[in-house]
Amino acid sequence: LCIAAFTSSVALAIKYAIEALFHAKLHEVEHVAEKAYKQGPWPAFATLCGINLACAVTACLTVIAVEPRAKGSGVPEVKSYLNGRRVPNVLAWRTLVAKSVGIVFSVSANL
Repeated sequence: LCIAAFTSSVALAIKYAIEALFHAKLHEVEHVAEKAYKQGPWPAFATLCGINLACAVTACLTVIAVEPRAKGSGVPEVKSYLNGRRVPNVLAWRTLVAKSVGIVFSVSANL
């Protein structure tokens, strides 16, 4: 029961973080679009591309710097762990943090 509550709490935190980043990104793009109305859609498009690029780079660097084992889906590692093969850092806190932050920023980057 504790594991289910913790898992659902992490999933809820990820969901709310994604929504907050999406709304902040949308607000900034709308602000730029309103300011640069006479210049056409290019400033807003450049802002959207820049924010998406920043989110993607943040997700990538978080996984690389914090825990490289967090890349990918993690299904093969968990299957190996459940079959009795000890895979280091699969169920570590660093992996959870890196995977959570990577998910938030990669989904916010529309990847």
